[in-house]
Amino acid sequence: MEITICRETGITLAATRGPANKQVSRWLPHADDHRADKITLVPPGKQTDNRHARRQRNQKKEYYDALSHRAFNNFADLLVSMTTPATTDYFGLTIPLMHLMGVIPESIGPGHARTRLPWREDLTNSRGDIHGGTLMSVLDFTLSAAARGGDPELGMATIDMTTSFMSPGNSDLVIEARCLRLGTSIAFCEGEILNAEGQIVAKASATFKVIKRRPGSD
Repeated sequence: MEITICRETGITLAATRGPANKQVSRWLPHADDHRADKITLVPPGKQTDNRHARRQRNQKKEYYDALSHRAFNNFADLLVSMTTPATTDYFGLTIPLMHLMGVIPESIGPGHARTRLPWREDLTNSRGDIHGGTLMSVLDFTLSAAARGGDPELGMATIDMTTSFMSPGNSDLVIEARCLRLGTSIAFCEGEILNAEGQIVAKASATFKVIKRRPGSD
């Protein structure tokens, strides 16, 4: 039951039927009636419900505001990384995708190569681990680098690659690769990704076609 009365005369202007056992003396003025020329008396329970609803609306607004702010910052970081010129030398090659992912080439020699992938939020999946597609891309590059062995005359085109994932990549990662056999037309390589504790995150074996290096071959 709600009762609306005039502030000056005290005359009842409107009333809505409610439970008979409610006492008007226990009812409180509505929070929005202090500026009006009438007062609506509502049960305390109803005021509690209104406060709870307002609190829920405020909490929801704060949540979505924070989510929008975080999404904007992530997008801004990604945009900066995408528009930065790919100037890093990836063992004699310029590979924009490796630059975009932040791959760091560390060492290369006949039959081996080593790279590093720092953990970054925009490389992760829904669980916060580096995405499997990212891991496969960096494995493909590092294994092909091991097949080239630093020879500027060689290029590699991936024929196939088999990857096994063993643990989540939730830290900076090291990728080590070896060329098992380099023929005149085919190279066979293997490698693994290690986390900061030295545990295997993923391992792969791949077959590459040996070609004369040309733009876009790796």
